[in-house]
Amino acid sequence: MPPMSSLRTFIAALKTGETRTTRALEGVARRRRGALAEELLLALKHQGALNAPLQAPFRQAIKKTPLPERYIDHCIDDWPDAQKEQARRALVKAIADGRRVRFRWGLTAARGYETDITRTRNRVTITALSPRSTLRISGDEIHVAPGKATKKHGTG
Repeated sequence: MPPMSSLRTFIAALKTGETRTTRALEGVARRRRGALAEELLLALKHQGALNAPLQAPFRQAIKKTPLPERYIDHCIDDWPDAQKEQARRALVKAIADGRRVRFRWGLTAARGYETDITRTRNRVTITALSPRSTLRISGDEIHVAPGKATKKHGTG
């Protein structure tokens, strides 16, 4: 989810699992040819490659999708590194197997953040699940507190 979303955007994200961040991640994952794709794949093979703060070449690739820095900070950097590591392993395997990758977002009743990975013959879907307890409403906007910020501020 973006740092702040209108109620309409939030409901659409709940229904489809698509957010601006998931679309950007899919755009990067679709790149399978060229020097940048090779550089990303090589870097992605290393444990912790997606840990915060997101480093080059990933940060540059995601910014070109285009995804603003504030979304990278909030939706990617603040996501728990352990969850990103699960996604990284699934992504490496999907690419090696020639499968398409789809990213989704959703809510979970669990107390912590979760990553759900489903595989079909042709596709791997990586779903980042935020605890419902992290939802905050401010006027007509909804905010999902990120993993690390939740820990820092003691709201999670």
